[in-house]
Amino acid sequence: MFNRSTQLTLFAAGLMLGAIFVFYLMLLAETGATAVSGTHLLLLLIAAFAAFFVSNIIIDQVLNPIRTTVSKIKEIGDMNFAEPLVIDSDDEELREYAFQFNEMAKKLNQYIKKQKQFVSDASHELSTPITIINGHADLLLRHGKQNPIILENSLTTIKQEALRMSQLVESLLSLAKSDSGQEVYNFTKINITTLLKESIKEMQLLAPDFTLKLKTEEQLTALCDGEAIRRVLRILLTNAVRYAEKGKLVEVGGCVTHGFVEVYVKDNGIGIPENHLPHIFGRFYRVDASRAKKTGSSGLGLAIAKEIIDAHGGEISAYSVEGTEIKFRISS
Repeated sequence: MFNRSTQLTLFAAGLMLGAIFVFYLMLLAETGATAVSGTHLLLLLIAAFAAFFVSNIIIDQVLNPIRTTVSKIKEIGDMNFAEPLVIDSDDEELREYAFQFNEMAKKLNQYIKKQKQFVSDASHELSTPITIINGHADLLLRHGKQNPIILENSLTTIKQEALRMSQLVESLLSLAKSDSGQEVYNFTKINITTLLKESIKEMQLLAPDFTLKLKTEEQLTALCDGEAIRRVLRILLTNAVRYAEKGKLVEVGGCVTHGFVEVYVKDNGIGIPENHLPHIFGRFYRVDASRAKKTGSSGLGLAIAKEIIDAHGGEISAYSVEGTEIKFRISS
């Protein structure tokens, strides 16, 4: 059984030979010859071999880009992204195909690297509270029954770490749903001003030592998922309070600009170094790992906020001059 390449070569050679034979018959008819001479038969055989040879070259040129692509697909299937697809051809369409294929492979490689890093970071984050819980559980088994202070301290720590782990798992599930396109948003017309006031009131109860001030001159409305935007505000307000010092002012403002509702949350805290600003919306990114550990931050809050705002077709950005300001905009 011939392979596809040989079949195509024989088919093309047959077409060429058929055309030569028809031409030869027409030539015989014109000359009035009634039989095929030995010389003519030899020429026909030579023409047949030439047709097969030329067809083989042409078919190879046609199939080589396909063979190269199949080989590269196999490499990608083995997670080998080291070398790009190279198609040696003057055909502009084939060059464009190779370029787009390489762009796809590059994005796939980046996605796989991000997923691996995400799993690694998540595993590390979960291992810390598990280790602490196990340590305090061992302490309770050894000394907890005889020492009420150890009992209370260990149970309090276990409760805190369990809560931290629960929040981390919830954040991971939220991001996983967003990545897989399973996060469903209910878009309705929402009074953003009311949402801001409710969010500030909620945070004021949790952080009574802070002054939270709302600055908005109008009733703002936007087409959005109210609970999702409430979550974004909770994340931004929590960060503002977490990284500012007690007694500092946290400003929350909103306005309408160019058909968008723009909301900002600004603290007067320690600020963020400029070289960190482009990265703070990345997953598990922390400006100061030691400070984040003390505050219990998982480094996922701003990543979740960005996912939500992106899903709303909006933008979110950060500025840091005499404190930090996080600003987002969504369609009004």
